Amino acid sequence: MTARESWTFSLSPSLSFPPLTSMVTLTKDDSPPGYNDRVPVPKPAVDFYIDQNGCTVSFDPAVNSDPTLMAAFIRDKAQTPPTLIVHIKGTHQETEYKHSSHSSRSSESTSVTVSSDGPRNGLTRVVSESLNVIGNVQTHGRRRRSSNSQTTRLDFKIDISKNIGLEPEFFVIADNVAAFRGKTAMELDLNPGGRHRAAESAKANTAALQEGEKDKLRRGEIPWQLRNAGGSLTLDQWCEEYVREHSQIKDFKFSKIIYGWDLNAVEAAIRASISSVLYSGKVSIDFKTPAGNAVHVRPTTPFSKARANTFLRGLLNVSLVWPITYYLYEQQFRTTGACYALKQWVHLPDSVPGDDVVSYVSRIGRPVDPNKLARTPSGISEIRGVREGEWFAVWESTVKNAVSTNLKSADPLADPLGGPNSMAAKLDGYPGTVTAGPIAGPSSSMF
Repeated sequence: MTARESWTFSLSPSLSFPPLTSMVTLTKDDSPPGYNDRVPVPKPAVDFYIDQNGCTVSFDPAVNSDPTLMAAFIRDKAQTPPTLIVHIKGTHQETEYKHSSHSSRSSESTSVTVSSDGPRNGLTRVVSESLNVIGNVQTHGRRRRSSNSQTTRLDFKIDISKNIGLEPEFFVIADNVAAFRGKTAMELDLNPGGRHRAAESAKANTAALQEGEKDKLRRGEIPWQLRNAGGSLTLDQWCEEYVREHSQIKDFKFSKIIYGWDLNAVEAAIRASISSVLYSGKVSIDFKTPAGNAVHVRPTTPFSKARANTFLRGLLNVSLVWPITYYLYEQQFRTTGACYALKQWVHLPDSVPGDDVVSYVSRIGRPVDPNKLARTPSGISEIRGVREGEWFAVWESTVKNAVSTNLKSADPLADPLGGPNSMAAKLDGYPGTVTAGPIAGPSSSMF
């Protein structure tokens, strides 16, 4: 299921002011123009949809022909970070035993279902038991059967990405790194020599940069794209190159990447909390980015649009039409994107080399949290964003309660169970909120 939306933006119009000699003086009887008296500025709309992977995709002809509109559209979508979900699922083994006795004139059967939470403590419990006796004669034979099945006991998700409060860090891949720059093969963009096809050694270098990237991101390391940024062209210039490319099969991809947390440590903390409530079944903990990890702009052509149709895309793959055209003909743009830090260390410009935390705090004369400061060769750095421990301190009780109550929820949890309601906190008068005061208008009275 895809969701189609419309996005609008307006460029700042060139403003013109009358000469000072033509201005008039307003008297007390003159009323200023009302808000609704302004003539609305026409806003071009951009059509896009969300594909099955959660990516934003646009085939809009206006975007494909106007690089300024295209760049503005991408920047707008970049303000929404990708989704990061932690999926917690617990299962246990359930064994059903069936005993039966038979004779020529009677039969007795017993069915017992036993649920086991796992081998760690060997705990079992009888789920159901039934007995059926016909007649009252001697039993001639007895049989026993058993069957195993896996039962899901808890299954819930938590949305971590709502903790992203830092601005996105835009990047353009460096010119000396092999990347797709609008052709079917990787290229370098070096001076002298200009843009040319990358040699195998350059491709191998890019592959080495990407090697183990998934594990590095789980450890909170900076993405390889951000470590190798600094390309000579800007996002706007890459949009211009895309528009100038007249290929019928092309794709501009703007990547969106979350980083900054040690997810291995978060997983270990979650497992420890689950064990503390004596759950001993099998637990799986996965961190996923099911939505919003890229923005794509593609041309308005039948073949390009066929990719958006699940059925047609399947036919193209089965017939090998799509794999062949993808590798041989698609012009790919893979040089731009944005990174979203859950937390990051930021150098404080008012610090100097040699500063330690104590001397820095005493010198600046403004309130700071020393626990968020660290000494570096350049001076003092401050941690920004939400730290793993801060997040887990808020969510630990929710994890334990979810396990104890065998919670099953398809929708990710946005707020801790029993915690503050983020939507209610926006209501005027809700405990803990600041009264907003009267709404500005012609009169503060409602009557």
